[in-house]
Amino acid sequence: MATIAKFTVVYTDAAASNKSEVKVWAGGSAAPTLDTALRITGVTLTSSVTGEHVATMMRGYIRGVTPGGSPVAGDLLWAQSDGTVSKTKPTPPTVLVFVGTYIGGSVVHVDVKVFPSLSELSHVKIETPAEFDVMIWDPGEFAFVPRKIDHGADLAGLADDDHPKYILHDGTRAFTGDQSLGGNDLTNILSAELVDKVAPTGAAGKSILYHDSVEEELHVLVEAELIKRRPHDQRPTSCGFFDDFCGSGAGNPPAGNASGFGDHASATFDTGNGGTLIHFSGQVDHPGVVYWATAGTVDGDHSVLYSHKVLFPLTLDRGLKRFGFGFRSPSIAAGLTTNEYRVGVGDSVVAKSANGIFFEHLTGDTNWFAVTGSGSSYTRTDTGIIPVLLTYNDLEIDCSDNASIKFYIDNVLVATHTTDIPAVTSEMMMSAQQIFRTGGSGTAVVVLDYWYWHQAPARQY
Repeated sequence: MATIAKFTVVYTDAAASNKSEVKVWAGGSAAPTLDTALRITGVTLTSSVTGEHVATMMRGYIRGVTPGGSPVAGDLLWAQSDGTVSKTKPTPPTVLVFVGTYIGGSVVHVDVKVFPSLSELSHVKIETPAEFDVMIWDPGEFAFVPRKIDHGADLAGLADDDHPKYILHDGTRAFTGDQSLGGNDLTNILSAELVDKVAPTGAAGKSILYHDSVEEELHVLVEAELIKRRPHDQRPTSCGFFDDFCGSGAGNPPAGNASGFGDHASATFDTGNGGTLIHFSGQVDHPGVVYWATAGTVDGDHSVLYSHKVLFPLTLDRGLKRFGFGFRSPSIAAGLTTNEYRVGVGDSVVAKSANGIFFEHLTGDTNWFAVTGSGSSYTRTDTGIIPVLLTYNDLEIDCSDNASIKFYIDNVLVATHTTDIPAVTSEMMMSAQQIFRTGGSGTAVVVLDYWYWHQAPARQY
């Protein structure tokens, strides 16, 4: 038979013969409900077994009891979820039932009170509350009802957008004053539009950004002057286009300072074993072209037209953006099978550049190849374009994004390289090479119509 211990919280469960039948509040281990809490009849004054009478008390004194939690005189006592009494105040979902005050010496002043929930209050309508609901007065219901708060509708004086101290992520609210990033970087800027491009007035040292539409860059102005740039960027011209290489003259300039190149980027013609560089007349659609050829039949004979790297260094970190050549393929088919051709930028006059970006046609190639080289490691891509004898091609390379080099032939993209790109500090030069690789009669004339480059110097701020 079940036993109910002395000083246990009980509630009326049923009635028989005009007497209440009580059970331990919470029904053993089950969490108590508000309904059973409201039917609490007090604490038992004695122990009892099922079917026996037992006296209960709602208010008074009881002796010889030991509440849980080791209370001291003056501690408040609370009903626990298993019907026992302790000084530990329970937490939801257990209903809060106050039992009494510990007097000391195993004596308790009993004064049972059930703390009501919101549903037991007048003018409170409990439906099915959801997470984060609050009680809001509904005049139509004439009661408090659970609902989430609407920013605009329920908060008097606040519209849906009523926080002027915040910047909206959709960009519809602008800053109203000076802003500080607190020493942090501003990254991933797609573009910037600066309305006021005039240097600021006021305290010395103040600076602004301005956009240079020619160089397509943002720059810093301090007191109307650009901050000092690096010495090797102090040159007035960041681009060049050279068409009539040898003027209107003709002849065979010697190796070294080629005739007609003194005013054209200090270009130089270098040859091995008597190669020639001659003004090529009679090209109606391509005036001012030059042609050259190797002279000997010794493996390695060469002829190279190049710019001076010392005077005009081309590097990716100084803003080299785009360069190109108007190049005519050899006059005889044997020229493609016995000679190598490279057109682009590199760090070597004769040999294949260890660091360079260029078009290349080797003796065993059918098509032009796009090449990037870094430390003698190369990426070569077949462009699918065959050099046609006596035909001009526009060979162009775009390196404005120095992590992704694009190659064009006659304005058509033929390759994109992201590997073996020269270090951004590698100094290179414009170069057009013809190298005679094998003996025989394979030497052929090649023609250069123009070359150009665009280098927008990067500034050090």
